[in-house]
Amino acid sequence: MRTCVNCGVDNSHKFCPECGQKMEVKRVSFRTIAEEFFSKWIGFDNQFGRTVLDMTIRPGIVVNAYLSGNRTRYIGPLGYVVIMTALLIISFDLFGLEVGDFLKQNSDTFNPAGNQAISEDQAKMQQSVMEFMAKNFRFMAAIMIPFFAISLGWFYRREKLNYIERAVVTTYLSCHGMWITMAMLGILALSGHLFNVTGMILSIVYYAFALHKCFPRRNFMLGFVKTVGVYVSAILLFTLFALIVGIGIGILIAIFNPEMIQS
Repeated sequence: MRTCVNCGVDNSHKFCPECGQKMEVKRVSFRTIAEEFFSKWIGFDNQFGRTVLDMTIRPGIVVNAYLSGNRTRYIGPLGYVVIMTALLIISFDLFGLEVGDFLKQNSDTFNPAGNQAISEDQAKMQQSVMEFMAKNFRFMAAIMIPFFAISLGWFYRREKLNYIERAVVTTYLSCHGMWITMAMLGILALSGHLFNVTGMILSIVYYAFALHKCFPRRNFMLGFVKTVGVYVSAILLFTLFALIVGIGIGILIAIFNPEMIQS
């Protein structure tokens, strides 16, 4: 019999049945600290490691496990958002990149003419949007999730998932896609070129692969077409939402602070 160092319960188990504390406690040393760090945070026998590994090779198991009520084996979608967003932000510092520069290069890829093709007022508005996104980059990953969840419901109606369940699916997939973004950041740091079209294609392919694993009854090519539809419709929804919000803000400014518009 041993006494649990955490809750004081006497038992002969390997782990305390009351609190889960390991009964055999080793003396603190560099080795024990290193073992604890690698087993709990780096190793693939923990929640984070299992989540990353299985989201890469068998994402359907992770998603369906959570939807079926398993909250132990894998990190939940909200926890995965927090961790992956933090890793993405750390990646910018690690590679010596600025979020604003990354967003600008990303925008320039789809608008080669740059600000020459738009008016001065539009250029100022674009710059303001870029600055806002750079300052609030940690929240950007979550912004698209509601729109992806809506789009997923349009293209995967047969799965009969409610909105929250679809949000869980898109959260896991979107967050795991950040690994592709981090890889693109590494390539950008090494080569000076942002291959974001390649990154987008890889993201869509992964999304199609993951949805195929989540809903295995569907043909992969059909799933790929549906995935493109989900992507396009989600972006259109977000653009429409942003346009409506922008118009609303403009109206409020015109009503309560007309001097700003005149200036």
